[in-house]
Amino acid sequence: MSKLSKTASHLDNFLKIGFWCILVFTGIALLISILALCVPVSEFDAFAPDLTLGNITFTVANNQVHPSAHKANILLITATGLLSCGYVVYTVHTLRRILAPMIDGEPFHKTVSIRLKRLSWVTLIGGGILSILNTVLDYILLNMYDLDALFLSKGIVDYTVKFNTDLSFIVAFLVLQLLAFIFKYGAELQQQADETL
Repeated sequence: MSKLSKTASHLDNFLKIGFWCILVFTGIALLISILALCVPVSEFDAFAPDLTLGNITFTVANNQVHPSAHKANILLITATGLLSCGYVVYTVHTLRRILAPMIDGEPFHKTVSIRLKRLSWVTLIGGGILSILNTVLDYILLNMYDLDALFLSKGIVDYTVKFNTDLSFIVAFLVLQLLAFIFKYGAELQQQADETL
């Protein structure tokens, strides 16, 4: 049991450092996003972002980019990043709280399963929101460029757009639910063993 306690303590120290690093990064990203809100749309017309399609990056002229869509794209990227950072901060905080009873030598404490279950629901809801935001981001990115003017020619007569949705958050939800069930069952067995003694 002392080996488990020592390993949990080392993991907790590592997560503590990661927690503060992510918190500082999130604070800086929040400050940058607030400053980006103050920049007028006309300023985004001064430079055009490159258009990347797979391994090919196109340098696009300024008049081929819609500045309002460009600003919306930057703000949405920032919002998605902040939401992701918030989820990581919550996850690291929850993992540290899960490790706390393990450090004390109680790996099947009743709070572990409760915290795993909460983390699974946050993963499901947060993953769904991030998936929606990424789809909206792709849509805005498509509307940022005048694709007809850029690509349609005698050589290219049409193009199609395919939106991909990452559903890995559902798998993570199911795995965390399974872990919560296992730890809950372990806590019940531990309680029965303690009552027997």
